Amino acid sequence: MRKAALILLILCFAMGLYAQAAAEATAPKELVIYSSVDEANSLKITSAFTEQTGIKVSSVHLSSGPALSRIQAEAGRPQADVWLGAPSENHIIAKTANLTIPYKSAAFDNLAPAFKDADGYWRSFYMNPMVFGINTEAMKKAGVTMPTSWADLLKPEYKGLIQMPTPQASGTAYNMITALVKIMGEDAAYAYMAKLNRNVQTYTSSGTGPSKGVGVGQAVIGIQFSPAFFQFIEEGYHSPLEPISEAQANAIRERLVAMRPDIEFDVRVVCEFRPPYLWTILDDLRKNPPDEIVLVPMYVAESDFTSGISRTDLEVYRGSGKADALPAPRYVLGFGFDQRAGKVWA
Repeated sequence: MRKAALILLILCFAMGLYAQAAAEATAPKELVIYSSVDEANSLKITSAFTEQTGIKVSSVHLSSGPALSRIQAEAGRPQADVWLGAPSENHIIAKTANLTIPYKSAAFDNLAPAFKDADGYWRSFYMNPMVFGINTEAMKKAGVTMPTSWADLLKPEYKGLIQMPTPQASGTAYNMITALVKIMGEDAAYAYMAKLNRNVQTYTSSGTGPSKGVGVGQAVIGIQFSPAFFQFIEEGYHSPLEPISEAQANAIRERLVAMRPDIEFDVRVVCEFRPPYLWTILDDLRKNPPDEIVLVPMYVAESDFTSGISRTDLEVYRGSGKADALPAPRYVLGFGFDQRAGKVWA
């Protein structure tokens, strides 16, 4: 029987941006950065930088709003070399106000135009999904159900159970609002925020503040970017994304088997920035190679970005020589499982 492996790609992490803030004629022995990236990942990034370059990093953690205000206040005498993180909108403001200078590394041209300033004032280095983090124990105690959509958060049962960053200081909150405007339209988005306000227990000054409240059970639901919640998973908490994704994969397999009973389907889920990784799945497939491999973004909105990352991962894997035992994977972008599944194995 013909064997096919369908690998579903999930982007499990998402956007940080940085701008060079002060020029040095020679490489400095120490850098001072203002970091608007969550503290755990900021430490990982700067530690890796120090390990690779030998340059020490002194970091001050600031939400994007306070960071921009501080850089503006220090314009006459900059106190930091690099601004790490914050939405691109903040860096556009900094560029317009002549607060930053351009810098193009050797890898600058490898970034797509959507992920960088053409003049080199900022560039993206990761993307983050906006997520709901949920303390399931606190949820049980409160007697509420699991929210699965933005609309769910307006339910009266969540009154006083939600934490989110304040738009007055946090770039995370700003991104949330701009996302809602894009989804709903401006008037509907602001009407939504007014209704959501009834259920918000606390507006935190930091974009990562809600995760702290959720972690200790102070809040049931936190709205923010995903990294801090993944930190909790590393510390022993469990993510509902994993069983949900596996359930979706099983449902897809059942549909494909019903459509093509002559093919033995092996459907796997991989994440781009946390286990299970693409290369570990490919290692496993080498034990019993399929006749074909198809890689598909599980969520259409991530098609181009997740496939781009997976292509890079695959090239690295091929460079190791391990891929020689496997058929060359093909990619299906914007794959609609319900409507177009039959076209993949027609």
